[in-house]
Amino acid sequence: MRPHPPRFGDLLRHHRRALPLSQEALAERAGVSTRAISDLERGARQHPYRETATLLADALALGGSARSAFLAAARRPLPSIGVATHTDRDTHLPRPLASLIGREVEQHEIVSLLRDDRCRLLTLAGTAGVGKSRLAVAVAAEVGDAFRDGVVYVDMAPVTEPSQVVAALAAALGLVDQGAIPLVEAVRRRLSPRQLLMVLDNFEHLLPAAPVLSDLLQTAPDVQALVTSRAVLRLRGEREYPLAPLRTPDPGTMPRLEDLGDWGAIHLFVDRACAVQSGFRLTLENASDVVAICQRLDGLPLAIELAATRARLLTPSSLLARLERRLPLLTAGLRDAPARQRTLRAAIAWSYDLLDSQEQALFRCLAVFAGGWTLEAAEAVGAGNGVRDVFAALAALVEQSLVVRDDAAPVSRYRFLETIREYALDQLLAAGEEECVRRSHLQYLLRLARENDLERLDAGVGTRLARLQAEEGNLRAGIAWALEHDPESAAAVLAELDFFWFLSDRLLEGRNLHERVLGAGAAVTRPERARILQQAAWLADYAGDFAQAEPLADAAHALADQLGDRRTVAHARLSQAGVAVSRGAVVQATAAFDEALTQFEALGDPWGVVMCLTGRGVAALGWGEAQAAAACFEQVGAIVVAHELPSHYHAHYLGNLAAAYGSLGRHEAAMEACLAAMRYGNDAARGSTLAMSRLAFARLLLDHGEIEQAIARGAEIAESLQNLWEVGDRWNLVEALEVAASVMAAGDQAAPAARLLGAAAALREAMPYPVGVGERARMDGLVSEIAAALGESPFRRAWTFGRARPLGDLVTEAQGLLATRAR
Repeated sequence: MRPHPPRFGDLLRHHRRALPLSQEALAERAGVSTRAISDLERGARQHPYRETATLLADALALGGSARSAFLAAARRPLPSIGVATHTDRDTHLPRPLASLIGREVEQHEIVSLLRDDRCRLLTLAGTAGVGKSRLAVAVAAEVGDAFRDGVVYVDMAPVTEPSQVVAALAAALGLVDQGAIPLVEAVRRRLSPRQLLMVLDNFEHLLPAAPVLSDLLQTAPDVQALVTSRAVLRLRGEREYPLAPLRTPDPGTMPRLEDLGDWGAIHLFVDRACAVQSGFRLTLENASDVVAICQRLDGLPLAIELAATRARLLTPSSLLARLERRLPLLTAGLRDAPARQRTLRAAIAWSYDLLDSQEQALFRCLAVFAGGWTLEAAEAVGAGNGVRDVFAALAALVEQSLVVRDDAAPVSRYRFLETIREYALDQLLAAGEEECVRRSHLQYLLRLARENDLERLDAGVGTRLARLQAEEGNLRAGIAWALEHDPESAAAVLAELDFFWFLSDRLLEGRNLHERVLGAGAAVTRPERARILQQAAWLADYAGDFAQAEPLADAAHALADQLGDRRTVAHARLSQAGVAVSRGAVVQATAAFDEALTQFEALGDPWGVVMCLTGRGVAALGWGEAQAAAACFEQVGAIVVAHELPSHYHAHYLGNLAAAYGSLGRHEAAMEACLAAMRYGNDAARGSTLAMSRLAFARLLLDHGEIEQAIARGAEIAESLQNLWEVGDRWNLVEALEVAASVMAAGDQAAPAARLLGAAAALREAMPYPVGVGERARMDGLVSEIAAALGESPFRRAWTFGRARPLGDLVTEAQGLLATRAR
């Protein structure tokens, strides 16, 4: 065999041990994580980013040819056209005309397993289209020379019955059934003295014959078997190697163009696209579309290859637009491929047809889940639709590689690859079962929401929130379907979610759903309508959309009062208080806060008390009543501690308390509270909680004259701005814009600071959200400082420009300037 070039991980380990350094010591010296070094040395990641490789080379003090070889091993060029692969020795293996791409780590690991003669039976298991056969052939080609009698390859796909397995093995071994002895005995005698590797490809439909294979291996001690199957064989001594789809970048991320060759899925798409369209190239213009295509296709090699054949007709952007429905597009496969691999639908159908009726029924039911499910969820939906033993059926689907188990989740979760889910949905519709299964799904979601009440404050509220967040995709999908087919059920689920959308940083989505449910009119019952009106009012209030919050709060108060729903009345009164604060109506706001607080206390509702005291404290700060504000926040802190609430609640009250202490001139206490808020904020469920803590800390630094430290936190401020903009939290975004302007002004960036102040002023007027009494002196001083730095006319031009420019553009500009200045 031709020697392979050294792996990057092997070189890394060699140079690290030569110094010698531990992984931890090298990680600290290079400024990378220990996990990254461990992954590279183990081969879990084959090619690091260029910067990582350079940092490691510097930390290892490599120079000359050693450095060149080290950096060369880190890179893999993007492909052009695939080349044929074969072995020099005749092992009767198929000889693929296209190269195997993206499986270097897996190939290395499987070869290592097979070189250990204790590994007698290795099953390469994976879902339809994941590339098991091609990888098995490549592995066999690499290890074939290590077996005295070579490799025997048997394609089991044409074998239709388990009883025919022995005949297929005999034919591959060159045996002819002459009737003198049983054929299985002839196979046993042929194998017994030999040292060879048997590759049994596509065994999933022949599982009842697996014991025959076990028997043969027991009588042939120098024979090893490499089996590809969509399901494991479940034999003693079997070693399973699960084959996952090719790696793709995380959704929402876009690696640099020169780094895309590190991702197997991208590499494969480009290679196959080049094969059908000679002028195809990966460019800055099409790279994001190619990445999105591979993500949409779950990294499945068969799906990617079928999609890439469309490159002769469609640009990547056009192809991506057509992938909303994958299966109809991913046809027209290679004519020399097996029939089951010419379309993605056929590949999945092959697995579906191997299931029994109960397993097929559960497979169809699970199609309604978006974002995965738990065993409990599968039982709720499956049992409601005639599946007698959901646990056994689900186990079969996992075994057949149709369902993926998510080992990273704290509670076992399962999911479909999206291409398989699309096929399952098609089967659900064809069976006429969709409405029945969707209603079972909705009933499960309703029970889930009721069991995980976020208004019930105790040490478990964080766990309940996490459960709901894990089902966010299902909640979204279930409510969306119900809005079209059963608005009453949509309202029932939404009403039970209480403050989920707020605690999950989904203000815009939550407001949209409430608006759509309220638009259903008479289909929503009056008690649920009152709760949804109140929740919509509070979401609008928190987002700073007081023009919407006022009529919603008034309607919720009136309807809840008619129904005698005292809790909803109290919450509506709290929203009315927020509207009054926005108008500067101190008397009305105070009365509404006091009334709501009295009602929450009478109801024994600590969540309502926390919300009321927090709102009252924030209002007091705006009115210049810092001592009263501090007292409110200290009461909130006592409740948070007494109920052992999770990080978000601590971060929120401590951030507010820091602002109150700062207004009182208690700088040390304010800094201590703010630092604690940021520590808690790192673990908080809501990203905007950490954002507000960071902004409060920057403001405290400026107030205390620690200008350079405030400027150095520019990247954090930029991130906070982006977070608040994305979640639609306009109320806190105002403060973020003003803090960012303060930091820019301190860093000699007066013009962009003036633009941000103009945007903040426009946003305040639109809500409305007037500058509080306690903030007026600070804001007047900031405006005067920036105007003096620019001159009055340039300041007014910048201010006016900021008021008129799209807010998203200003946020983007500010991010870049803050991050750059922080360096």
